[in-house]
Amino acid sequence: MAVSELLDRIQQEIADHSGLVAEEIDGAIHITGRLDIGLGDEDQFDIDIVLDDSYPYSMPRTYETGGRVPRVLDRHYYTGDDAGCCLCMPHLFRKRFPVGAPISVYINQLVVPYFQNQVHYEITGSYVSEYAHGFAGIYEYYTELFGVSEPLIILRLIKAVLARDVRGARPCPCGGKRKQRKCHLKSMKELKRYMHDGQLTLDAENFKKIIEHQQDAVMADAGDKRISI
Repeated sequence: MAVSELLDRIQQEIADHSGLVAEEIDGAIHITGRLDIGLGDEDQFDIDIVLDDSYPYSMPRTYETGGRVPRVLDRHYYTGDDAGCCLCMPHLFRKRFPVGAPISVYINQLVVPYFQNQVHYEITGSYVSEYAHGFAGIYEYYTELFGVSEPLIILRLIKAVLARDVRGARPCPCGGKRKQRKCHLKSMKELKRYMHDGQLTLDAENFKKIIEHQQDAVMADAGDKRISI
């Protein structure tokens, strides 16, 4: 899609946000202005949403430009090469903003809640319903998704998705006696639909490290026998 055509579409999609405008700068589309997050006149944020030349397949990047949000990870703001607002963990991003959805969905489902949470933090010193930072939050996500907390079972389910072994009549890779359709098929399909292989591979490696660490801690008691992972 030509930049001019995409720009026209974006301008229509942000029409309900009267404080925002879209323009093309150096081949990218920038949505800038003051975002009303629905909490009163005081709670508006100056933002810049950047859509690069591979949008809608790439993820938009959002920046708070008024200096209200501190540039620290504890306030969900990245610095360095990945600078910008950390709107949500990557595992939830495409579920909330599928490829092809209007940019208004991105704003309403991700950007507005992010800044509402920033206001909540300013008032209370805590966020509402947030996952932990880093891999701890990813672990929480998988525990909720699969309904299990054992790293080995989570790893087996992730590896099945990576191997495209997601079929209802197949035995469930969790190790239970049921077929996938009566066990973890739904959650594996969700993972397959919304997550890319790169992130799944990284997650699998991190769970493998956890399992190896656990095994190292009990090697003496276990007779130096390791579980195959």
